[in-house]
Amino acid sequence: SVSAFLLNRSSDLSLDPAFFAANTGLYDDHKGVDIYCGEYAATIGAKEGTLEGALGEAAFLTGVERNQDRVKMTSYAPLFKNAGYVSWEPDMIVFNNHEEYVIPSYHMLKMFATNRGSYVCEHTLITESDRRSEHGFFRTPDGDIVEGTSLIYDTDMNDIRIRFWDRGKEGEDQNHYDWILENGTSKVIHYNGWSAETICNETEFTMPDGIRHVEMTASEDSFRITLNGITVHEHTLAPIPHLTAVTTFDENSNTVITKLVNFSENEIELTLSYSTDMAQTAEMTVLTAESRFAHNSFDTPGAVAPYTVTIPSSRNQVLPIRAHSVNVIMQKLLLL
Repeated sequence: SVSAFLLNRSSDLSLDPAFFAANTGLYDDHKGVDIYCGEYAATIGAKEGTLEGALGEAAFLTGVERNQDRVKMTSYAPLFKNAGYVSWEPDMIVFNNHEEYVIPSYHMLKMFATNRGSYVCEHTLITESDRRSEHGFFRTPDGDIVEGTSLIYDTDMNDIRIRFWDRGKEGEDQNHYDWILENGTSKVIHYNGWSAETICNETEFTMPDGIRHVEMTASEDSFRITLNGITVHEHTLAPIPHLTAVTTFDENSNTVITKLVNFSENEIELTLSYSTDMAQTAEMTVLTAESRFAHNSFDTPGAVAPYTVTIPSSRNQVLPIRAHSVNVIMQKLLLL
């Protein structure tokens, strides 16, 4: 017999770590063809391969693993970098003529790949979140810069493109949002580096005749755009959860595998509760460092590396989760 499945290649994801952490639920409601998420990597502010980049990617991957029936494949890119011939950053494995080191994302992905269960378990996670806080100025189609959180603008142009939360950066470090109204459709796109994240999908909009009166507000994590008093877009950016998680069960070893990512700056006391009894001890592998901006190098190849400890385990337990950390907890069921 012959079987086949359709595969939709997701757009390349090369953004800031906060984007990945805020989009851990990106595929929760996906329906239709299977997804190949490639290529992805946190690049903005993480070009050296930082712990923060690995944290954002790990938070995103908990959502991917929760939805592995929908997301069939992922791929990190690039893999190798010759330190003497750099064309892209970050890269997972860095080498020169006589030595090498790996970035935190390598360790994170190894933790995920080597601790996979037979199936995903249902779980409930209660966590606080941080609101995203954007900043920057407006840039009109005429090139004028308007400071503050609001813009009033009149135009007779048929197509309109206004930037907001523009940080004034160009090239690979650019960071701004664009409202684009053209050809009878309207959308909002976040340009972050060379990547483009669609914030508000294209919607049909009929351009009124005469002078068009635009009012825009953009403050903290929300924006509103009106044209001649009609709301075109109103949106609040997704918050960043302090904790993200996925739980699987390995039938061969009778082990519950819990992956937990703490993206916040604070240690969190997490209460873990299970529907069955657990063995008295468990193994916990942790990837963290004193600073979320820590990274490895030829001089300090082990600055950010995982370690494994034995911890008490029970059906109900309180577990401290270190600030800015990726954690894998391996707990065996209690066999009577």
